[in-house]
Amino acid sequence: MNDPDFAGKEISIVGMSQGGIVARTIVERCDGLKVHTLMTYGAPHAGNAVPLNGLRTITQTWEMGCTQWWCPFADHLLRYFLEFSIAWDWGAPAEYCRPWWSADRYYEHSAFLPKLNNELPEKNALFKERLSNVKNFGMWRWTEDYVVVPRDSSWFFSWDEDRKPIPLKELQMYEEDWVGLRTLYESDRLFFYTGEGDHMHLKQWMMDKYLAPLLLE
Repeated sequence: MNDPDFAGKEISIVGMSQGGIVARTIVERCDGLKVHTLMTYGAPHAGNAVPLNGLRTITQTWEMGCTQWWCPFADHLLRYFLEFSIAWDWGAPAEYCRPWWSADRYYEHSAFLPKLNNELPEKNALFKERLSNVKNFGMWRWTEDYVVVPRDSSWFFSWDEDRKPIPLKELQMYEEDWVGLRTLYESDRLFFYTGEGDHMHLKQWMMDKYLAPLLLE
């Protein structure tokens, strides 16, 4: 870091929603950072199963079990949309879209999240080294989050091809420690937080009770 405001200084980074992924990107990709705490609120670390995550109605019904007459049609259309690589080029949210029904498409077309999570065959050892060096990594999940689908993606959980949740500790990325999550967890530096509310429903107590203690360590 050549910026005199940050060079040689320990910093903390907090990000919410897509900003949480950006915050982790800074940690993994930037040389010379000394990061005390990385905290993310509602960040889709394992990707988002719905490309148009601004459409609350669709994401909500998928998460809860879609019962509306139009759900099968919406589901089919969104899947069809993702069969084209252009879907990954229209904007930033598409770069962390993770279609659970087509993992091959995700790895082939998404240019961002598979690399950041070291999911591709060629691993970047520096990503693991840099993230492993943070003193604290806290991840917040909202219990009624209908934008991040599955909402446990905020904890790196993902869905298998049958849309069943796969906990972080059962993922190959954790077992083989691709980005340092296992290192952080086993050294008591990875924290899983949760609380009521929908996406970006950030309250002062969520920072006072969970973020502040990490910053003050």
